[in-house]
Amino acid sequence: MFFSLRLLVFYFYVLININQSINTLEIKCEYSNEARDQALISNKENRYKRFVLFPEFKLWMNDWRYLHHPKHFIYWISNYYPQQIDSNHVRSYIHHIINNINQVINYKITSVRQALSIDEANAYYNFFNYEICPTNDRLATTEGVQSKEPILIYPRELIKDKSYRAHGGITLNQKDNSTTSYMKFNIHHTFLLHQDFQYDPVIYTCNSDQSHCIMDLYAVILHESLHGFGIEVSITILQLKIIFGFLF
Repeated sequence: MFFSLRLLVFYFYVLININQSINTLEIKCEYSNEARDQALISNKENRYKRFVLFPEFKLWMNDWRYLHHPKHFIYWISNYYPQQIDSNHVRSYIHHIINNINQVINYKITSVRQALSIDEANAYYNFFNYEICPTNDRLATTEGVQSKEPILIYPRELIKDKSYRAHGGITLNQKDNSTTSYMKFNIHHTFLLHQDFQYDPVIYTCNSDQSHCIMDLYAVILHESLHGFGIEVSITILQLKIIFGFLF
């Protein structure tokens, strides 16, 4: 009886430590003094502000910019700051956005759902502070949060200089020619939650030195999700305000 009890205690001790080790391994941060999120963009080319209109999205479906076109949109949310951004809001926004996009691309996406495991997803939404690894931030929630790729951490001046507020893009797996979307959101900034997609105005304002911005989370998720499909388009801020005011 005593031996069995000791064995049971030992089993739970090993299990707890394995879980802690797994959780530690899941959060990998890489520190960089170079803007690696833009590393694939040639310095000889101008990088324009990117956005896409729903009508244009339909016209560009066969364009090289429409690279990620999964039949099943399976997403994973890595949210290290759920106290600042509710994951339930993020989940509802993703479904609303993808379902609206799907109407324009003739319902080529047959399903939208959250992945049951991190390796199952083909679209990853990451919420973290670009300046600090979550394991070093007492305000971050790390327990149970998994990230598919290592988290890039930048110096504050580089973040401000490159306007690193949110990013969206895709990666290509050369083995099977499959694509994966990655969306990142800098939780250092303030993201506002809205429920009324039709009438709530889009807010995107920054302070004088651009070090802190207040942004509409729905609009930013929409913007970065479209980048996750591989679309680039030039658009002015004035056009953006008119479009959002009309569509949403």
